[in-house]
Amino acid sequence: MLHQVLAVAWELTKRSAISAIASIAVFLVGAGLMHTIGFRQVKRPVFVPNGAGDLFQSICSLAFGSPLLMAFLILNEYKPICQAYVGPIGPTWPAYAWWLLSVPLYLWLWDLVFYCTHLVLHTKPVYDYSHHKHHAFRPPTAYSAIAIDPLETILSGLMPFVIPLFIAPFHLPTVFALNGMAMWVSKAAPLAAP
Repeated sequence: MLHQVLAVAWELTKRSAISAIASIAVFLVGAGLMHTIGFRQVKRPVFVPNGAGDLFQSICSLAFGSPLLMAFLILNEYKPICQAYVGPIGPTWPAYAWWLLSVPLYLWLWDLVFYCTHLVLHTKPVYDYSHHKHHAFRPPTAYSAIAIDPLETILSGLMPFVIPLFIAPFHLPTVFALNGMAMWVSKAAPLAAP
């Protein structure tokens, strides 16, 4: 029993470290590119050493969320609680057809869950406790898109990722790819506004 617990703890530690490093690297490259080639010139510092800056808050959000997401996925491997699958997509036509349909369905469900959780973030008690910190980064930059605290990381970072997996079977590598692309797109959104 203890051996199993230690093995799972070690697996969680490894996956969390890999996930955190990979997500922070993708974030730094994407946000750095968007900040460099973006249309908006920001006159305020985004690299604040005392922990109040966009960049620091975003990295903390990714470092906090990665172990939670990995814990959910490891739990699902040992005791399946959702409909995510990892195996090959094919080789039959219905499997490919479902995969093609599942991509826009997952994105729609992700967006629906994000919208609902964002409404919760804008209720007065939650906004005053958590979400106002995210809106304090004015004007928004590519670095402030995910500069959020732990409660907001759970509500708007993890729940949109995880809840669709309970609704329909989704190919987990595709889900990771879609979320990675969404992170890149979120870096460009603050730059589009004048």
